[in-house]
Amino acid sequence: MKNTYGSVTTNAVRMSLSNAKPIILTQPTNTTVKTSDRAYFTVKASGSGLSYQWQYSSDNGGTWHNSSAASAKSAKLDIAGSAANAKLLYRCVVKNTYGSVTTNQVKVSLK
Repeated sequence: MKNTYGSVTTNAVRMSLSNAKPIILTQPTNTTVKTSDRAYFTVKASGSGLSYQWQYSSDNGGTWHNSSAASAKSAKLDIAGSAANAKLLYRCVVKNTYGSVTTNQVKVSLK
């Protein structure tokens, strides 16, 4: 602030997005692996109290089911690179107290 008698500077403030639903910062991407190698999908999100649920679809995104993979409730899904998994689409639902957001659909391709 400035006037004819001088100026003053206020302290810096930080804006926080509390009480807001999650925001996806980095979407997962398609991956190609050799059969029997591991395939990984990762999502990066911001927000408070985040939880993750990876889902899969066997009908081109018409119906989604929660994955039972050991890593299905984390930001990084770890699955086998198999012919069966290559037939599925995957996505992640990121939630907190204030809402949820869903990633783009991704798939595994085999070399």
